[in-house]
Amino acid sequence: MNMNGTRTEKPNSPPDYFCHLHLHTQYSLLDSTCKINEVMKTAEKLGQDYVAMTDSGNLYGVVDFYKRAMKNGIKPIIGCEVYVSSTGIDNGVVGQSDDIRLVLLAENNEGMPIWLD
Repeated sequence: MNMNGTRTEKPNSPPDYFCHLHLHTQYSLLDSTCKINEVMKTAEKLGQDYVAMTDSGNLYGVVDFYKRAMKNGIKPIIGCEVYVSSTGIDNGVVGQSDDIRLVLLAENNEGMPIWLD
């Protein structure tokens, strides 16, 4: 913010409030090698206030992600990338080209228990 209360942004850089909402960590098996501690170090170095985690089809890293974010003064956004199959799972075939990937983000603590059922 400048003295007038308006945002000042550097050319070719994300605004101060920018946050990637689709990030896979090492808990997205065979999909990412990003380690949570390195993600937090980089986010802190870049001055990011928020970091999202949306691992593929699981929430294995949520506790580690949450604790490390809070330790570094970063607000965690917890999510998950899920898969919606157009043919169902009864035929035993997954990964069809017409399947849909859907990123779910928890707005607050009320949304999390629904995912865990």
